[in-house]
Amino acid sequence: MPKFIFRVVLPILVVLALGYVAMLRTGDDASVEELNSSIEELSEAPMPEAIVEAEPEATVEAEGSFEAPVIEPDVSAAHEAVEEDFVKVSMYYATNRGLRPEAERDPDDPSSRYNNERGTMRYGVADISIPRDHRMGHLETPNWLMKKLVGFEPDKHVTLLDVREWDRDKMLAEVKEKLAAVEDSALLAFVHGYNTSYRKAARRAGQLTYDLGFTGPSIFFSWPSQDRTEAYTVDSQNAEWSVPHMTEFLEHLTSREADQVIVIAHSMGTRLLTKGLARLADKDPEAAARVTTVILAAPDIDAQIFREELLPKFKALPRAITLYASDDDTALKASKAVNGFHRIGDASQGLFPMPGVDLIDASGAKSDFFGHTYFGDNATILSDMYELLQSLNAAKDRPGLMQVDTPDGPYWKIRLE
Repeated sequence: MPKFIFRVVLPILVVLALGYVAMLRTGDDASVEELNSSIEELSEAPMPEAIVEAEPEATVEAEGSFEAPVIEPDVSAAHEAVEEDFVKVSMYYATNRGLRPEAERDPDDPSSRYNNERGTMRYGVADISIPRDHRMGHLETPNWLMKKLVGFEPDKHVTLLDVREWDRDKMLAEVKEKLAAVEDSALLAFVHGYNTSYRKAARRAGQLTYDLGFTGPSIFFSWPSQDRTEAYTVDSQNAEWSVPHMTEFLEHLTSREADQVIVIAHSMGTRLLTKGLARLADKDPEAAARVTTVILAAPDIDAQIFREELLPKFKALPRAITLYASDDDTALKASKAVNGFHRIGDASQGLFPMPGVDLIDASGAKSDFFGHTYFGDNATILSDMYELLQSLNAAKDRPGLMQVDTPDGPYWKIRLE
């Protein structure tokens, strides 16, 4: 039944996407705006149970229990700034978004400091609230009406509280100081994807930091995504433009003398990360080799370009790249329709193991309506990332995964409940 429903839903979404592209080409602004509003409403909605719970595949059965381990990290010592009804997570950031003139900023919205235009590299600190009753894998957000009437409430929603821009050298010096004060030091970085505002990037980064129980310095990179569904091609151009800035960002991360440098990227942000890291590998192989953990979630990258051009650049990385893919990811199917080529994070055409990559099949994981944000929305996926960061174990040694053997080598499947 679930697969039947998904087969019904998918064609509807394809028709929706094709109609959307047609409206963009004809310039019907009113229709585009109406459809864009509908898409945004759908993307906020949870995935219906009948659609996301995939039937077990007999061909991938392996020894061991099929119970999905959900590891709740101990965050009691991770963040000391505890308010009455929420925990405050303070994070560093780097952005190449444009700076909005002060007269145009909203005093009630700290993110209004930056716009969606191209700018120069800027650095600082952002504070994000996590509600005390937060559940792992939830980015608590007010619905459309409450967002208009009341806005974000820190005791109920993951909220961007404050943004303070700092001098670059001051921020990097503080990061280095914090790393030097602990043994087995680690630095976590996050790169967001398409259709993402500065505020949403900060909120997602705060939620990930909290849910992963990460206690070291955490930093997110926000590039000038337009935060509009119809601006995919503009976002794509801005991601490409941002590659040199990503290389600069990675140079700073790898010079902080951390024992571990962990980078998580999502969707279009994986293009930015992998191209920036490839440039760093050409420029300074030793610096690139200090990036100890790379996680690519739902990567919106041309599969052939990834295998033939990017992956060979990463041979010096100390650990295999972790790549999460899914056959439920309608967003990546739409990306293929726009770009003309298969995306490496879309498992609908099968999974093909690659040397130097721990390939994880996340098909069936509960996510948003489009099946694209499972990396932050699904507790089982987050638990696997937590296990990776805590134990440094390869996929073959992580309890939440089961091995699937193929003629080209193994890949792994998330154990779902």
